[in-house]
Amino acid sequence: MNNAEAVCSLVEEIRKLIYSNITPEGQCRFDPVKTRLALELVKTEIEKSMHQEAD
Repeated sequence: MNNAEAVCSLVEEIRKLIYSNITPEGQCRFDPVKTRLALELVKTEIEKSMHQEAD
C-alpha cells in the first residue's frame, strides 16, 4: 500500500466511524465540536502542504 492509498484508507475508516456513531435521530455519540475542529485542522494542513508543493 502506498502513501496515497494509506491516507485514503484512513479517511474511509474515519467516515465509517463517524456515520456508525450518529443515532437515527441525528445525534452524535462523540463530541461533534472537537471532531469538526480536528477535521478542519486536517483539511487546512492538506491545503497548506499542497501550496508548499506548488512553490
